[in-house]
This record gives sequence, C-alpha cells and structure tokens, in this order.
Amino acid sequence: MHLDYTLRRMTSVILLTVLYGCQSCDSLWEYEESIAYCPTSNSARVIFPYTGASDGLELEIVRTPDGTRMYFNARYCPIESDDEWVKITYSFGNCEHKESVDSWAALLEGGQRILLFGQDADRITQALLDNYTVDITIGDYEKELTPGGFEKPYQALYKVPGL
Repeated sequence: MHLDYTLRRMTSVILLTVLYGCQSCDSLWEYEESIAYCPTSNSARVIFPYTGASDGLELEIVRTPDGTRMYFNARYCPIESDDEWVKITYSFGNCEHKESVDSWAALLEGGQRILLFGQDADRITQALLDNYTVDITIGDYEKELTPGGFEKPYQALYKVPGL
C-alpha cells in the first residue's frame, strides 16, 4: 500500500512539473498539491513566492477539504501589532481607475503569518483573475503581485479530487 502511494505521488509530481512547470517565463506563480491515499486528506496550494533578498512577503492560497484560505507569510521579522489583528492595504485597477482598500486581517501566532478573510481574499483573487496587478502593504512589508500565469494554477486548486 505504501509503495502504491509513493508511485502515485511521484507520478503527480512529474505530471505537475510538465503541466505547470513551464507556464510562462514571466510567471512567478507556483502550484503544489498533495494527493493522499484517502482523498479527504488531499490539499493544494498556489504561491507567489519571495522574489529576492529584499522581498519579505509571500502569498499563499491553500485549498483543503475545509475550504480555501489566503495567507501572507512574512519572511524576516514578525509583523508588529498590539493584538491579533493587523491593518492591510491593497490596491488594484488600471490607469483610469485604481481602487485602494484598507482592511484588517488575522495575525496568527508568531506574527509571521496573516490570514485574510472572505471579501478581501475574494477581491484580491478576482483582481488577479481580471489581470490586474495587486499592491499589498502590511506593516513595513510591501508586495506587488503580478497576474501573469495566475489563472491556470488557481483553477487547478478546484480540480484536486476530494476538495
């Protein structure tokens, strides 16, 4: 049984490399999935990784049987806040109309992981799907999310068995 799981996992990794590893030269989006023997343990995630030594935020969209969640991960120092909430600002749009939103997100234990809730996560996702760049500010961290190559791995989140 363990060998069967290992072979399926290796096949999944090879298939994902072929399908998503060559998305586009300018795409920074990454896709990972974990297929378990029991489909209710499957998970997948889309990541916009750290892009350099001075970049301190990573976006992570995780899908499990419990639903889809959006996180920002701080690379270096914890994000400072007096309580479990942290202010976030994000903006997106085009030259004619740019929308800027101030909101609050949950600062998780340790201060280096932030959970965005429903409407904010939905707006950021939709902006990326609409091919808009999204600028994020959380504490001293800033991140520019470019939409190129986002749609394909995002749609793959919803094709994983058991999710």
